[in-house]
Amino acid sequence: ENAVLAAARKARELNEAASEPSGTAAAAAAKKASPKKSAPTEEEVAKTCQFCNKHDARFNETTFHQHYLRTCPVLCPCPLCGQVTEISFLQQHIVHECEHKAMVRECPRCKEAVRAEDLDEHVKAKTCIAASSSYAVCPLCHEKLPPTEKGWRLHLTKDPGCVNNARRFDGGDGEEFA
Repeated sequence: ENAVLAAARKARELNEAASEPSGTAAAAAAKKASPKKSAPTEEEVAKTCQFCNKHDARFNETTFHQHYLRTCPVLCPCPLCGQVTEISFLQQHIVHECEHKAMVRECPRCKEAVRAEDLDEHVKAKTCIAASSSYAVCPLCHEKLPPTEKGWRLHLTKDPGCVNNARRFDGGDGEEFA
């Protein structure tokens, strides 16, 4: 598993743990809020992609790897280095982590990666979508989304999916394992 996916998994687990109610009153309230919803079994969790929530009984270490590399609609290869990255963190990866980050600069207005030689013209044009904490912007289609994991997941995995995502979610039947 590459370092970005491992870090994303750890961040997601910490975020989920922090959002769980604690204490008996909070636990009772949480139980009351979601009545009779059975928790997924350990096997179901082990056979479900942590990024797109696709469940497949054939998932194992090898097939997960193939899914991440080929078809998970929440992931994509970095256009500069090819490293598989969550789409929601693609701009951060390109600007701060990518081995070819010297080729780009971060736009002070939209916070997206722009080719270094094009930055002045990009900034001067002011046609980009200004960054905001009230929404996220998909780096593939530039649609404004709720700035939450759920907002990203809906945009990338629910029909029709992001129109510019080469891995558009199609509810496939594991063709990535073929």
